[in-house]
Amino acid sequence: MVTVQVNTPVGRMVVFQLPHAASVENLKEMICENLRVLVQEQRIVLAMTNEEVLDSNRLWDLRAQASDPVVVSLHISPLNLVALGGGVGAGTRLCVWDLDRGEVLHELQDASDTVLCSACDWSSLRALTGGWEPSLRLWDLATGKVVRDLSGYSDCGIHCVAADWGAQRALSGGQDCMLRLWDLQNWALMHAWVGHLHPIFCIALDWNSRRAVSGAQDRVLRYWSLERGEAIQELRGHSGTVFCVAVDWTWQRALSGSWDCTLRLWDMTRGETVAELRGHSNAVFCVAMDWNSQRAVSGGSDTTVCVWDLSEGKLLNQLCGHTDTITSLDADWGSKRLLSGSQDGTVRLWDLVTGETLRILQGQLDEVRCAIARWPLAQQPVAASPAGSRTWSSAAVPR
Repeated sequence: MVTVQVNTPVGRMVVFQLPHAASVENLKEMICENLRVLVQEQRIVLAMTNEEVLDSNRLWDLRAQASDPVVVSLHISPLNLVALGGGVGAGTRLCVWDLDRGEVLHELQDASDTVLCSACDWSSLRALTGGWEPSLRLWDLATGKVVRDLSGYSDCGIHCVAADWGAQRALSGGQDCMLRLWDLQNWALMHAWVGHLHPIFCIALDWNSRRAVSGAQDRVLRYWSLERGEAIQELRGHSGTVFCVAVDWTWQRALSGSWDCTLRLWDMTRGETVAELRGHSNAVFCVAMDWNSQRAVSGGSDTTVCVWDLSEGKLLNQLCGHTDTITSLDADWGSKRLLSGSQDGTVRLWDLVTGETLRILQGQLDEVRCAIARWPLAQQPVAASPAGSRTWSSAAVPR
């Protein structure tokens, strides 16, 4: 075995033990699994020479050249924009993209059926997905492997999932009309609630207040108290299936989209429609909202993204480019950029100011049903362990 001492950006030290034949690429994979830094974002610098080493370099050769243990420094060069996309594909149904380079970082091969929804924690490189399978799946995005199947569904078809990763809680809904609350730490079903009469297509969750909002084919949005396990308000007004909802929990406002081609802005405490937004010519499948700036975006079957001014209920712009139903939207309101996914098989990055398409990705999925971006933030340093150092062997890597 070759012992490698890795000095992290926060000044802590981690020790790995790898086989003699292992390469720097193998070391990066272990760092990825244990320190949650993508392989593509790592640079390994040999301490003795202060030079970056190639992935193909063997650790045994570095030990002969430098010292025992091999001492290296981990430098992190964050990718600017990363996204997780799921849907329908011949070779893959779930993948991680580098949006700047237009490259696939990972194809997650264990998804055996269409992925319809996802929730992602980029800091821990974990994701939850649901689809035409009778279970939620918890993924390790570092390795591209399934960590756990969360079983509890009798029918296939999980249409929506939301998670609070800090609290290790998730909420899901689907074809069987029930809301399910999950304990992600113990991989256990905590509660299952009935309220809707037809399949549930959208969920918003605020674990701090133990509240949630769900929308369904019964044309109703339900405002839930998760402590009491019951709906405390019903929001009625749509004349078709409610496919999407975005919520501002501070101001108790919700924005929903429906098969009836409209969006409705709701006062959740009073259960009343504040405004009805018309601009789409077909069903609305996805929505994102920023209450502070009074802006929202929506997409649907008419293949356009509508940009809204919520203060006046006015349509500001329509972004055209997709050629099939838009199924997902993820907005970064600070940089005024938008990620959209469509059944035309593409993911598009938009400039919300100019309305221009900045990037198009296609080829991995025949249909994109969900897409989530890791928008650029200040990179957090990697901490090794509370004690300051730890030794990990490639024979027994902790999960």
